[in-house]
Amino acid sequence: MRLLFTTIFSLFLMNFLAAQCELGIELEASSTLLCPGDSVTLSVQDTFDSYQWYREGEALAGDTLSSLQMSQYDAAGATFFVSVTHEGCIDSSESILIDGYVFLPIYVVISGRYGFDPNTEEFVLCDDTQFGGPDTLVLTAGLPYDTLFQWYRDGVLIEDAEGPELVVTEPGVYELSAAPSICPDFVQFTLPIGVREGTPAVISIFQNGSQLEVESDQQLSYIQWYFNGEEIQGANDSIYTPAENGIYNVYAENFVCMSYSADFEFITTSTKDLVYNHLFEISPNPFVQDLQIRSSASGKVEMELYTTAGVLVNQQELLFSEGIQTVQFPELSSGVYFMRLTHEDKVAVYSMVRE
Repeated sequence: MRLLFTTIFSLFLMNFLAAQCELGIELEASSTLLCPGDSVTLSVQDTFDSYQWYREGEALAGDTLSSLQMSQYDAAGATFFVSVTHEGCIDSSESILIDGYVFLPIYVVISGRYGFDPNTEEFVLCDDTQFGGPDTLVLTAGLPYDTLFQWYRDGVLIEDAEGPELVVTEPGVYELSAAPSICPDFVQFTLPIGVREGTPAVISIFQNGSQLEVESDQQLSYIQWYFNGEEIQGANDSIYTPAENGIYNVYAENFVCMSYSADFEFITTSTKDLVYNHLFEISPNPFVQDLQIRSSASGKVEMELYTTAGVLVNQQELLFSEGIQTVQFPELSSGVYFMRLTHEDKVAVYSMVRE
């Protein structure tokens, strides 16, 4: 029993003495900062008897040569050292940290004027000439992808499009390949960006009695009424009842494209105005060319004739002394019109039919 203890103690002492050796290990790395897909080679001078490589303090099984090669995936963010023996001595190198670049997926920043269809996840270019169109879509490569730009439309390389920005004016499926300049071999492709053409709705306003209504050749997703150029808060329905005379128009969207109506000048036909209709008698109605206006008023009367779209087509000043005035409309087209007669602060409005 005493002999066994003596032997074990002797071996421990020999190993302890061997661990005190300084073998001057110089650990080298081909790179300490790796790009995706790179590898690193760690090595020491080939003058030792044996080698054992360690990663994060754990021995790497089977890695017992004078050099070690690791991929960026396995090496980045870890520390390495090597333990060697030489002529009965054992020593370990200083640890070395291997780091690596990590990049977000490649992307593009989208700007310009455009629509977006959430159902198809496509960007939409509208021929919005009313808004200074047609639309344009501007695609800009996101950092750090700042070199080797290649733009594609429908899978075909776009010639001369080698910068970070692409102005899109045509439908198609667009893609970008690029790389970070610090890792130029790391070339990546964006997801496809679908772009299609869209047609704005044609909208108009017509008068139905005391109300204004919107007509459109397409389904509308949003409506906003304006009065004399100012937005009317809460006026977002297709029918609007004006509170006063003036210029009305409508901004609308058909989910992806924008439209403006033409201006509509509203002439009120409210009951308040109609109480003054007894001041005048107009005949015949319907009429062909000539109208006779009989008035119980005396003095100047302003006559205005409007289409149902609110367009002023005739304006005259009549002078009455409780008599009859004949008004001629030789070039007036057939249709329905509103005649507005104003005497002092009294207004009367009549619906007229030109045969």
